[in-house]
Amino acid sequence: MKISAVEPLIVGGKFVLVRIHTDEGMVGIGECSPMNPPVIASTVDHTLAALLIGEDPLHIERLVEKLATATYKLEGRTQAIAISGVELALWDLKGKALGVPVYELLGGLYRDRIRVYATVTRDTPAAMARHAGECLAAGFTALKLQISTIWGFDARPDTSVEVVREVRAAVGDDVEIMLDANCAWTVPTAIAMCRRLAEFNIRFLEQPVPERDLDALAAVKRASPIPITFGEEEYSFWRFKEALVRDVADFVQPDPIKAGGLLVCKKVAILAEGFSRDCVPHSSQINVGFAANLHLIAATPNCRGAHECWITPGRKPDLVRDELLMEPFRVENGHVAVPRPEGAAAARAGDVARHGAERFRHR
Repeated sequence: MKISAVEPLIVGGKFVLVRIHTDEGMVGIGECSPMNPPVIASTVDHTLAALLIGEDPLHIERLVEKLATATYKLEGRTQAIAISGVELALWDLKGKALGVPVYELLGGLYRDRIRVYATVTRDTPAAMARHAGECLAAGFTALKLQISTIWGFDARPDTSVEVVREVRAAVGDDVEIMLDANCAWTVPTAIAMCRRLAEFNIRFLEQPVPERDLDALAAVKRASPIPITFGEEEYSFWRFKEALVRDVADFVQPDPIKAGGLLVCKKVAILAEGFSRDCVPHSSQINVGFAANLHLIAATPNCRGAHECWITPGRKPDLVRDELLMEPFRVENGHVAVPRPEGAAAARAGDVARHGAERFRHR
């Protein structure tokens, strides 16, 4: 089997998918992080596609290395995001070709149900408390709250403490809460906020300061009573290594549609295990990328605890997003089942998963 075409698609103006075609008629589907879809799709089309034509799609490790080394002068987030979509499509192809789900290729099934948390998006304290209650009523047992401002750099007013106080009061002490500050604070402010927020029993805090500044993150981690994460925007395996060696975080958060795909995320998780750290993969999609995340978590022992999920109550209908799925993911009792094909026909249908996207329309 050889790769005959690589097809980037922008779906609905906001999702970036990659279809890899083979000379045997089999098609694999992947997803890229959707930051500026035309740029990402162009990178796949004009930079990566030609490097794959004629190659065996089952040789994933070699192909990913080829893509990275052949485009080394373009190394950065755009390159990694584009490679992510290609790499996920290769896993989809391999699973279909071998008739197994991707988690079998990543080490085998360690867990078949993934505990998930609902993300409560930035709003007034009262509105976020109401939404948190709706999430609990829908079966979630863990929440992540978006606090502060996006890249705010100590912007005022900051309602972070008020948000967490109201949500904790609304949901009680038994619900697990995570926080995301979206790189909003300077080091002194981040340390002060961590100390103020610690009383609310927080599992972890994402991005208290910009992740690009490891010194800043290390300073916050040393002083914070709240565990700190690293990596949701990171694309370099070596930066993850540096972050762990320098002890800048308590959790690592590689994202399969940003970091270069499942291979690098699995390697980061194994590296973190050597430092007695858990891996909590970042995820901001509910399509192919979310399916990929489920397979990664299913096959990786130190992916413990609750993981990110955007299937939340009150979500606005989105026909394009919903049509990408052959069947929707469902949250039941705070968990999402790992996609597990049943029978040969279902196995051939895919694996990153049978939720892959065989029915999507190019709009």
